[in-house]
Amino acid sequence: MENEMTIDIPSTAGHRQDSAKYQMRAAVSTVSTEQPLLLGKECIGLVDGRYHDTPSVDGIRTPALTPPPPSTLAPRTRPTATNHQTVPDPLVLLSAFTLASSTPVSTSSSSQVSSFSHRRRRSSAAGGTPHIPQTLNVQDANDPSARGRGGSSLSPIPGTPNPSNPSMSLSRSPSPNEDGGWSSPGLTTNYVETSGRASPANGLRGANSNSVTWDGARKKSSKVNGGYPSFSTQNNGFFSRHMRNISSSLPKFVITPDDSKYAEKEKLGRGRWMPSRNTKIGRFANFSINTFQKFRLRFLIVFGLIFATILFYTTPLHYYWRRAPLLGGGKKFVIILAANQGGGVMEWKGPREWAIERDSIRNKRRYAARWGYDLEIVDMSTKKRYAHEWRESWEKVDTIRNCLTKYPDAEWFWWLDLNTFIMEPSYSLQSHIFNNLAANTYRDINHYNPLNISHPFTDKYLDEKSLSPVGDGKASSINLIVPQDCSGFNLGSFFVKRSPWTDRLLDIWWDPVAYEQKHMEWEHKEQDALEFMYAAQPWIRPHTAFIEQRKANSFPPDACNSNGNDPLIHYDRKGRDFLVNMAGCEWGRDCWGEMYNYRELSNLLNRNPWELFKEEIVAVIWFKLTGQKRVSLAQRKAQNYLDMRCPSAAQHLPLINKMSAESASANDMFRPPILRSATAVLDRSLFSQTFPIAAARIADHKLISPYRGKLEKSKELLKLDRVSVVRNDPDQELAAKGGKCLLLKPEVKPGDPTTWSAILKQAVEAKEMSVMPYELTLDYDYWNYLDIMKSILPEDSQEEIPVGFSIVGHVAHLNIKEAYLPFKTLIAEVLMDKNPTIKTVINKIDDVGDKSEFRTFSYELLAGIDDLNVEIREEDCTFRFDYSQVYWNSRLNTEHRRLVALFDPGSVVCDVMAGVGPFALPAAKKGVFVWANDLNPASIAALRDATKLNKVEPFIRSFNTDGHAFIHQCAQDLLSLSKSGENKVSIPSKQPRVSRSQKVRPDPIPPTEVTIPQTISHFVMNLPATALTFLPAFRGLYAGHEALFAPHTETKLPMVHVHCFSTKSDDNVREGVEIAGIVSEMLGTQMAFEGAVEKVEGDPRKRKEAVGEVEEGKVRVHDVRDVAPLKRMFCASFRIPAEVAFAKV
Repeated sequence: MENEMTIDIPSTAGHRQDSAKYQMRAAVSTVSTEQPLLLGKECIGLVDGRYHDTPSVDGIRTPALTPPPPSTLAPRTRPTATNHQTVPDPLVLLSAFTLASSTPVSTSSSSQVSSFSHRRRRSSAAGGTPHIPQTLNVQDANDPSARGRGGSSLSPIPGTPNPSNPSMSLSRSPSPNEDGGWSSPGLTTNYVETSGRASPANGLRGANSNSVTWDGARKKSSKVNGGYPSFSTQNNGFFSRHMRNISSSLPKFVITPDDSKYAEKEKLGRGRWMPSRNTKIGRFANFSINTFQKFRLRFLIVFGLIFATILFYTTPLHYYWRRAPLLGGGKKFVIILAANQGGGVMEWKGPREWAIERDSIRNKRRYAARWGYDLEIVDMSTKKRYAHEWRESWEKVDTIRNCLTKYPDAEWFWWLDLNTFIMEPSYSLQSHIFNNLAANTYRDINHYNPLNISHPFTDKYLDEKSLSPVGDGKASSINLIVPQDCSGFNLGSFFVKRSPWTDRLLDIWWDPVAYEQKHMEWEHKEQDALEFMYAAQPWIRPHTAFIEQRKANSFPPDACNSNGNDPLIHYDRKGRDFLVNMAGCEWGRDCWGEMYNYRELSNLLNRNPWELFKEEIVAVIWFKLTGQKRVSLAQRKAQNYLDMRCPSAAQHLPLINKMSAESASANDMFRPPILRSATAVLDRSLFSQTFPIAAARIADHKLISPYRGKLEKSKELLKLDRVSVVRNDPDQELAAKGGKCLLLKPEVKPGDPTTWSAILKQAVEAKEMSVMPYELTLDYDYWNYLDIMKSILPEDSQEEIPVGFSIVGHVAHLNIKEAYLPFKTLIAEVLMDKNPTIKTVINKIDDVGDKSEFRTFSYELLAGIDDLNVEIREEDCTFRFDYSQVYWNSRLNTEHRRLVALFDPGSVVCDVMAGVGPFALPAAKKGVFVWANDLNPASIAALRDATKLNKVEPFIRSFNTDGHAFIHQCAQDLLSLSKSGENKVSIPSKQPRVSRSQKVRPDPIPPTEVTIPQTISHFVMNLPATALTFLPAFRGLYAGHEALFAPHTETKLPMVHVHCFSTKSDDNVREGVEIAGIVSEMLGTQMAFEGAVEKVEGDPRKRKEAVGEVEEGKVRVHDVRDVAPLKRMFCASFRIPAEVAFAKV
């Protein structure tokens, strides 16, 4: 059965027009009376015999169905043929209503629709059959009379109970989607969220400023479900699935933050509204926020990974990761470092030795922590354990045995001497050596055999492995890995594996019987013993492997041979050798200097990406501004390494380091002009000279770096010290545009292509470069001191140009010979120009002590200011004094350090001629009690000032008296202090550091009380001209106190170190005998000359053995320094004989 029905739709004219009504014919289908009816302007819902209307949206009313209580609900039944009612087809109506709702209406019509949209329909008295009009009109909704037809008033708020009928339940309507649940219009006028569905009632404004409300019952597509869920399922990927606000699924609206008509102001900024885009910052902020919100999860994952990486490498996590057997395997390796960390009790250790030890230990600790290895630092200066051990290197064997017990899980043990430095900490032992042990080692010693050991054995009784040059050839059978240098085995760096074979080796290696038989032949101690065993014992060779020297034990240039370029032995920077061993540096080389240079070179080679990036940026900016290549601080420090490989004779001149000699690499044509006649006054402008050379003009500045490298390889670039080869183009117009050129050697002629290399010719043919003449100007600032002097001084005065002088603070002290006195002013001015730290230049005009008993001298001012108040530092101590009033000699620094190394902490030293304290202050910093005396009041004043300045007041007592009287006075004062009980000194303790944020302050550490000994251990007498004449004062020094010394106690009589002058010979024997004779004469007893001390630089242990254990009745003479061509300074050391100390005076 079909009927027709007419529905009136508002026209698009914006006001009500009867003639513009749309007529629509809709087929009436049969539906169950239980279903809600969508009828044009009104939606009628039948629930339990009651109908309720719902708000409309521009002509479409959504159903609001209030379910009855559960007790009254009846099971829902399918539509039957007998219970039908004709209604319009909902799909047809929906299409029409959608068209109508999208059509704008007038303001009056819209307001009327809103005001009368919420009303109740009257139901029949029978309570079940509604009145359904066949024609619905928009006017009915706006007709006030129609409002009363229902017989009841409307609820003022959609979805709320009727005030006139409070028992009426809230309105609800089913979702149009199958199994979509229920939809509530909302409890407020703004927004209500129920059952996961959003139903804004009003308030959002569109671009046309019309009110917009939403149809909760509209059939949505599969992409947009009914309502607006807070969780979007449009993107089902794991990384693209995200939570978002409800408004993120709504259409875009043109709204502004100051829209006063925006109903839901708490949502401003939550949706797609963004800040102002008028500025670049605003646009960037909008873009950043949108990007982060869009990819929030991905950003969080990336940031989490970055944070985890930083956490991994800045905490011990990476140590335990790399230490785990299944991950890094670092637990299998132990590094054994031979140090001398005896602390302050090691009396021979000076600042340089401490610096070497600190750098070496820090280097090994960082490497072990990076790769998860164990580090065992062994104090090699401890007391010997066995009677047959007389050199500390033999403890190396016993130390390895102890480590095998201490680290039961370790497999390999790596021994390192103190003078080693790991240059490449990024190399792990696994990747560098042990992951491919067979390829990184060789078993046949004939591969490199400096000892000429016959290998393999040829005895027929031996087994197959012993007769084979490579043993069994398996890497698993290697138990000892040793490098070889130019003279044989080197045990500064070697590897030992845990095995029964190793236990047997250590037992034989440490055999006292073998030692007693061969130790006199073994110059290199345990190293020679291992070589002997390898050559004599067949069972050792099959389990011994050798590693290339540069693989694990590179040598510096001065080790093994003089050329320093052996590709098998010496360190190669380009090859990035793993470790360098400063072997033999204590014998005539500077251990600390080498350690410092290699440390800086390692820092340069192992810069991280951030450091490289910063240096590149700074270098580019510097090049753009100046046109010169910038050398970083790290590169300048590492240049010392290159200087070590090619030392020049100029480095050994007594001139200070900043005044270098002429470069051997400079071309002979680059010399300053000869100005023999300009010796009266220094005219610096006369030294400017221009040299005609060739230059390569670069067409594009981007090609400067590539062609510079190519021309360096072809050896056509100019090589001149302190001259940059990259210069601005001589053409000012091109230079203003950034034009550059490269300076070429004088041999390259601009107009002669036959002098060009193939690279230069190809570049010119490609029009990327052109060769042009160039004038290189070198002025006074470029030439060094020797260049200027050779240009000014006469030819007959070129051989002995004054280059040696002393620097005391800002004062340069010259001792100009008579032949150069006419040029003394010029010499002084050039010295100041070439050494910016020098402000005063003086010349000594008489010998020290000629006119003053205080060892001062007369001087004349040659250049600069007349101010001799200086401040200097030596041995970590600061001195301040007037150089014209006291004696100071910078060349005695080595002697100061040598003697201080002999003093034991807690002992008493008497410095009879102390001066400003070059012996006293370093000794006091070591914990030695010093009685310091000097006859010069200015020296004592400076000493007392330095005592306070260096905070060593408890350790130094100063006296201003005659040296003869002071010798007896200090001995008696000590005895008196001991008898009176005043020999206690309170030493302030170092307090712990407390941060400002630390609330609880730790208790201060109380001072330490130290007892001053009652006897003197050493006397120092540094007055070479007359010190020997003070020796008679030692007669009767401890008369009547024999019980204080041996054999009654373990205390020995004091040592005396007296300085003196003598002649100069090759072996110093004649001088030693002469000095011993003078000592005997002064003491009144026979003293024999024990022998001259071999001059050993940089080894305090050897010096102590040589001086500290002088036999009673003998004199040992130490060569201090040359004073003049035929004059030398010595130090005679002896122990006061008993017959002298206890003599009755």
